[in-house]
Amino acid sequence: MKKNGTARRGIRRYHFIGVGGMGMGHLALLMLAKGYEVSGSDVKESGLTRQLRERGARISIGHHVRNLEGAQCVVYSSAISASNPEMFEAVRLHIPILRRAELLAELVNREVGITIAGAHGKTTTSSMASLLLIKAGLKPTTAIGGIVGKGYNASLGIGRHFVAEVDESDGSFLYFKPHFSIITNIDMEHLDHYQTWDRIKEAYLKFAQCTVPDGVLLVCGDDETLRDIALRSGRRFVTYGFGEGNDWVARDIQCDAQGSSYVCFHKGQFVGRFVLSVPGKHNALNSLAVVALAHELKIGPEFARETLEEFQGVARRFQRKGEVDGVMVVDDYAHHPTEIMATLQTAKTIDRTRLVVVFQPHRYTRTKALMDQFAESFVLADQMILTDIYPASEKPIEGITSEALLKKIKMQHAPQTIYLKKEEIVGHLLKTLRKGDLLLVLGAGDITRISDDVVASLKERQARQELLALVKGAGERSKDRGVIGVLMGGCSSEREVSLRSGQAVVDALVSAGCQVRPIDLTSVDPRDVKARLVGEKIDMAFIALHGRFGEDGGIQTVLDDLGIPYNGCGPGASRAAFNKVLSQRIFEEAGVLVPRTVVVRSHSFDVGRTVELLGGYPLVVKPACEGSSIGVVLAGDEPALKEGVAQALTFGGDVLIQEH
Repeated sequence: MKKNGTARRGIRRYHFIGVGGMGMGHLALLMLAKGYEVSGSDVKESGLTRQLRERGARISIGHHVRNLEGAQCVVYSSAISASNPEMFEAVRLHIPILRRAELLAELVNREVGITIAGAHGKTTTSSMASLLLIKAGLKPTTAIGGIVGKGYNASLGIGRHFVAEVDESDGSFLYFKPHFSIITNIDMEHLDHYQTWDRIKEAYLKFAQCTVPDGVLLVCGDDETLRDIALRSGRRFVTYGFGEGNDWVARDIQCDAQGSSYVCFHKGQFVGRFVLSVPGKHNALNSLAVVALAHELKIGPEFARETLEEFQGVARRFQRKGEVDGVMVVDDYAHHPTEIMATLQTAKTIDRTRLVVVFQPHRYTRTKALMDQFAESFVLADQMILTDIYPASEKPIEGITSEALLKKIKMQHAPQTIYLKKEEIVGHLLKTLRKGDLLLVLGAGDITRISDDVVASLKERQARQELLALVKGAGERSKDRGVIGVLMGGCSSEREVSLRSGQAVVDALVSAGCQVRPIDLTSVDPRDVKARLVGEKIDMAFIALHGRFGEDGGIQTVLDDLGIPYNGCGPGASRAAFNKVLSQRIFEEAGVLVPRTVVVRSHSFDVGRTVELLGGYPLVVKPACEGSSIGVVLAGDEPALKEGVAQALTFGGDVLIQEH
């Protein structure tokens, strides 16, 4: 095992200001794994802050001087200003202060460092590289900026290699002294820091020269500026790209909705066809960088091919959020003109009727510097919605607004574009989206919520429409059958869902001319429920209850005892369908293929044996007797697995752990 030690002599307690950010939070998790004491603060709660707290960190919501109690070193991100009260207090108390990149570099520079830099594609390339080293048994430590599916954003390995995504935005990538450096591309980005194109190029040259003298630089040779930087760096370098002058070349690139593929050549020699589950030519290029890295690490191309075929992508990188009622919804982090054009090109490889884009500009300085390029980036869209600029802690710049960008876009051969406030977007989309559309939500700010909200709203609308049609048909047949009691609410964790769907049933039955009585049940005691139903004097029941005492045979037994007819299965079939352990057993006996499963009944279970039986992470954890999505966790490592089981046990009864 790696020795815990300390990053700086004598320091055991690190305090992270802005710990909820992706890079900061994952570095804090890494420090916890290495045995340090960690505290941190942020302005709001998030999945990362909760995860840190559960793993032993002391996390505070809100910035206050009292949060520094016991801190021996303060770590901050580029989003934190000198006026932050914790920063101000740390200076006053002479507590050592480190930028996030400084601390990360201290860790990376002790190992065989593999850094990934570039204006675009860093997170995906870093994730691919991490997966490669993990699968190859090199047991790397990793620090990646995005959310990936295998639990290796920030993981402490026992091997010598450290894979890190490094940030060029504030020049902090110059702290690193890697053995292998990948530079994906260079672009007119972060002008708030660099001011000019020449300074950007100078910074990348210095970064290339940070590679240790006997190290290797891997650059996209299609970029003439990068090729020139590599030539001037004084380091051995390897090029990759689509152009024939590169050491590693991708030819015959194929892209569709399922992913991408290409034929790989190394110095003119055929290597093989590589197939990816992630779409887009840009992802083919990202993977080619990792193929070149594999060669330098003495990892064979066939192994690299098999590993890259397993790669499932990164959250917010052309992430499909769902397809509902013929509308596909995709979320993407793209916030620079180059990224936007690449993402729209990928979207156009998917056979859809229209491409509808929602875009939230990110930072006033970026919008000002690249307004003309932004205006030209959306020509492939059919319709577009523009919303307010996400400031990312910047102050507004006079004249730099989404309305100004809208005018620029309309001057181009651009799609039909409108401006909407963020809270107006979902309602507008529900009115205008139609079957066959691809909705693409773009931006690095909080616009990602729109994709989730649209999917949820489309699902709810579809369910209401299906329910309306179903109930209207039942209503026509039931007009002469007396009073229909719609049973809803209940006491399960899905009470609010039941109330909404129950009201939809009531509305549909009333519109069909039926006599309807809404009944909100607030007890699961059969005696209370029987007394309530007898008092309501209903002739039929429509069960709109969810979860326990709605889908598990409980209410069905009561209705049978009272002789009241109802919709759906009887008590026995309901119990079998609701209990996932029992229903899976029935499926197995009938010869239906089911996932490998381990059933546990307490916190004390053999984690190692369970993981071995199910073929490794990730694993799905779910309570046996709840709704299909209630209490479900996708666990990528042991802490997440234990946490998921503990959460599922709170619902009572058995817990299923299944292969993913």
